[in-house]
Amino acid sequence: MMKKNRIYNQIYEAAEKNYMAPLFIEDVPNMQLSDLRTEARYIREKEKVEIIFIDYLGLIGIENSAAPRFEQVSEISRSIKGLARELDIPIVVLSQVGRGSEGVPPTLANLRDSGAVEQDADVVMLLHRERKQDPEQSEKDFFPTDLEIAKNRNGATGKIQLAYYPKITRFKETTNYE
Repeated sequence: MMKKNRIYNQIYEAAEKNYMAPLFIEDVPNMQLSDLRTEARYIREKEKVEIIFIDYLGLIGIENSAAPRFEQVSEISRSIKGLARELDIPIVVLSQVGRGSEGVPPTLANLRDSGAVEQDADVVMLLHRERKQDPEQSEKDFFPTDLEIAKNRNGATGKIQLAYYPKITRFKETTNYE
């Protein structure tokens, strides 16, 4: 019983920390680009946010939905880049890679729906780990994962070895996977 109370206390303390953190989450289904821009401007002005995360690019819609998807994604990407400059803050956008990268490390060419994402981004990072795990590996707490800095407009590119801990959804840098 003592262990259970200790766990509940830890959960409560973590929830309280998250509640008190200056974090704002907008969970709006089918958000249109114009709504995203309006909300970003408002929250930057009112709350002085210093970074915006968008999860994920494929869920943002535009008013001209009759255009082909690659044109829509191009417009969204270009608009987000302009918004980041206007607000003078970084905007981190998650995107998928196409199914063509299944089973192999992804490349910039695998970014889904448009080359505009690669063109507009200052930094592109790609995560990769093998789906088929060694039976011995599945007994460990982590999965070897590579983070490739595939594009960095103002810096170096290359791979970083990470350990992914799925039980706590955390990545840690490592020099090797041992």
